[in-house]
Amino acid sequence: MQTLSPRYYNKGKQLISVSLFFCLVPHAETVQRQAETQKIHLRKCLMLVYTIYVVLSMCLYVTDVSDSVTHRLISSLAESTGKANGSYITWAPILGKMNYNKEKNAIVIPTTGIYFIYLRFTLSCNDDVKGSEFQKFHIQLHRWSEAYGKVTTELDAWESVKCQTKDYQTLFVGQLFDRLDGEFLSVKVIDGYNLIKTSFFGAFLQ
Repeated sequence: MQTLSPRYYNKGKQLISVSLFFCLVPHAETVQRQAETQKIHLRKCLMLVYTIYVVLSMCLYVTDVSDSVTHRLISSLAESTGKANGSYITWAPILGKMNYNKEKNAIVIPTTGIYFIYLRFTLSCNDDVKGSEFQKFHIQLHRWSEAYGKVTTELDAWESVKCQTKDYQTLFVGQLFDRLDGEFLSVKVIDGYNLIKTSFFGAFLQ
């Protein structure tokens, strides 16, 4: 029986090692590739779950905000009848859950809290105004309660309307107030009642 010399034996071992290397390396790369693919799939699944969570959270948030806005809209009113200077404006409810006292021409605060109270007027001079370049408009927001009976002025607002051009001007006043349950809010026109074309008055619980 012929035996291999040490030199040929070592060469054979090298060839076998090289062959095993080329056979095993592709297998290792395949395993690594599969592991990376699984990681990618896992990331996609996690992203999908996170996206669903975000969408559901947004839907719940929008629903909650919509409900809260519906319940917190206390009054939004529009002027109904004209009066003289020095009188309170009579309002007609047109939007929201009204809490309005017709006898006092006032919004009634239903619950204690912080309210955004606003007034908006569209102003213009009448055709019968002659010899006057400007007309003055002055209103006050009054607050009182049957508990203490004292009338206080919460807001004062002025505007000058240019009559020669007969343009429309808009006056908007809004501010946050801490109001108590049962308080009355009304608007008194000090000057320029005849300038009012449209007006809005409202209170939103924050």
